[in-house]
Amino acid sequence: MTNLTYLCLSENSLTGAIPSFLSNLTRLTDLELQVNYFTGRIPEELGALTKLEILYLHINFLEGSIPASISNCTALRHITLIENRLTGTIPFELGSKLHNFLNQLEGEVPPELGKLKKLERLYLHSNNLVSGSNNSSLSFLTPLTNCSRLEKLQLGTCLFAGSLPASIGSLSKDLYYLNLRNNKITGDLPAEIGNLSGLVTLDLWYNFLNGVPATIGKLRQLERLHLGRNKLLGPIPYELGQMANLGLLELTDNLISGTIPSSLGNLSQLRYLYFSHNHLTGKIPIELTQCSLLMLLDLSFNNLQGSLPTEIGHFSNLALSLNLSNNNLQGELPASIGNLASVLAIDLSVNKFFGVIPSLIGKCISMEYLNLSHNMLEGTIPESLKQIIDLGYLDLAFNNLTGNVPIWIGDTPEDQEPQFIV
Repeated sequence: MTNLTYLCLSENSLTGAIPSFLSNLTRLTDLELQVNYFTGRIPEELGALTKLEILYLHINFLEGSIPASISNCTALRHITLIENRLTGTIPFELGSKLHNFLNQLEGEVPPELGKLKKLERLYLHSNNLVSGSNNSSLSFLTPLTNCSRLEKLQLGTCLFAGSLPASIGSLSKDLYYLNLRNNKITGDLPAEIGNLSGLVTLDLWYNFLNGVPATIGKLRQLERLHLGRNKLLGPIPYELGQMANLGLLELTDNLISGTIPSSLGNLSQLRYLYFSHNHLTGKIPIELTQCSLLMLLDLSFNNLQGSLPTEIGHFSNLALSLNLSNNNLQGELPASIGNLASVLAIDLSVNKFFGVIPSLIGKCISMEYLNLSHNMLEGTIPESLKQIIDLGYLDLAFNNLTGNVPIWIGDTPEDQEPQFIV
């Protein structure tokens, strides 16, 4: 079968070692052995397959190091080794397109990757890789600026430390995905990040970053920005409001202070906004209610003040959650909250709201979770709540409510397990 060009044995229950005699299939362009039970090492002999373009070995039980002989497969475009037991370093000889190294690789990222002029996607996530000999620099990113076709860079969940170099702004204009989440990156995000005009996703979640430059507003194509669980200080950049395509903005669990910029009201495509666990102050800007496509708003665990704007009812597409808990919000709950007919959860607990619970809240007919506890609400529990047939959690504790507990609270369908705290 020496004329064979395509061999696919994927998703079977094949066992044992990958046979070295496969190297006799010198015309092979596509070898797919993924999702089996192969063990042992990747055969060095596979380096004889000089016409090989695709090599899929992912989801097996392969171990040992990646053989440098693979670099002899000069036609190779895709190599996928995800979910094996591979160890050791990445051979600097490896050429063409590297794809999916989710194993136990360690050591430094070789600067020779910068010689891969045709490199389009680099996946090195979930390994024990470091940056530089003392793991204090991300200098390996600089050679990657030579990879003018680079589109996707996945470097999350490694051990990278140090600050991001200014050269990051010289990465390919085609780069649309940059993921460095769950590392140990420190310092400020360099101003040059604004040069990556093609970025659609920027994920730096769970690092030790301190600052975000105003130039981030130049990323007009960005749709997803993850900067949660860092050490970000200072105010939210006003320039974030210039990112017209932004659909997800996540700054949770930082040290951000100051007010929520009114410019965020310009984000007409925004669907998910996470600002919880920061030190934000001031009022919720009315301009934010212009984000009419918003599905989730989480401003919990801050120090926001003022009343809940009546324009909150403009969030008619809010289908997941409104969480404003653990702030210093006050005033009466606006009747317009009843316009949130699609929302699943509302949490306004641990604030200073007073007055009665508006009866129009019963129009939130999709709601499954309602927490208004630890406020200064008064009056009776509104009868309109019985219209919310899927309500499974109701917490009204620690208020000044009066009257009887409504009988309808006991009228729960048998297939539900409600939790009512009044």
